[in-house]
Amino acid sequence: MKTVELTNGRFCETLMLPIRWVVLGDNYYGRGYFFREQRIVHSAFTITMIKLSEVTQKSTTQSIMTFQIKALTVLSVAVVCCGTAKADLSFGTSGTISSYLAPAGAGALQYTSVAAASATVAQGQPSLASGAPGTVLSETFTPTSSFTLGGISLLGASGVGNVLGLHLYDVTGVDKQGSSAFYVPGTDLFGGGSGLSFTIPANGQLQYQFSLSNGSTSDQVSLLAGNTYALEVWTSAALGSSGFVWYRGAAVATDGQMMGSTDLTASISRNTIAALGLAGGAPRTASLALYSVVVPEPASAALLGMSGLLMLNHIRRRAKA
Repeated sequence: MKTVELTNGRFCETLMLPIRWVVLGDNYYGRGYFFREQRIVHSAFTITMIKLSEVTQKSTTQSIMTFQIKALTVLSVAVVCCGTAKADLSFGTSGTISSYLAPAGAGALQYTSVAAASATVAQGQPSLASGAPGTVLSETFTPTSSFTLGGISLLGASGVGNVLGLHLYDVTGVDKQGSSAFYVPGTDLFGGGSGLSFTIPANGQLQYQFSLSNGSTSDQVSLLAGNTYALEVWTSAALGSSGFVWYRGAAVATDGQMMGSTDLTASISRNTIAALGLAGGAPRTASLALYSVVVPEPASAALLGMSGLLMLNHIRRRAKA
């Protein structure tokens, strides 16, 4: 038994190489592999898997050409499955902290707040407000070009592993550099308005990597040039001040800054970490790198087009039969 994880079209293309004949169902057999799509849960992310099982050769009236056509048809389905993930957030970590790395399945780097090597200050949580369900650390940022968000990387640590929240808001109009800046979250752009969650283990400084997809909700958000956004990480009150530590630089960027709140309730304003008494009275910048979605390569697009036509032709022939 061989299992291959498909995360984008490139894996699908390489998957074609060992295939000679392909079996689509109980009525078709050949010397090669049997495709069956299934979903499994990997960490906090449900992914599409393609399971390949060798089958024995049986008598059939189908020609080798038919099997080759069906191979292309199945591959086209695989490519489509790769592009339409069944969940919205995949979380992973890397020990590399000197430079940002693209999360699995993400495209080109589009934005950085501060160089990873310069983000050496461990920023803990604000003091918890009385009765608050948790605290917030956030980073505001303003892209210079529009793109569709496919991945996020930042440097973090946790004294106690647990579930954290990831949220994104459009806060255009907020002061990007002033120590008295604040914003009140509006509509959450993640999770259909409810945000996303991820599970972290207790760890020292690591690079946190988030891969976004459009599953039950559309979380590959279109970010507009010139708009200001706030990426928030919510930490439950039960986790304490070490539940999540976000590494930051010692200076402030020109397009945004690190902010937070003593209460994660969405109707409560977020203030600069300077105003929260966490940065010696001066604005600071949290580590953050943003990546676009993967743009299909010409070969993948051509494969989809060709196999789509072959699929239609096969359906038409079966209907006539």
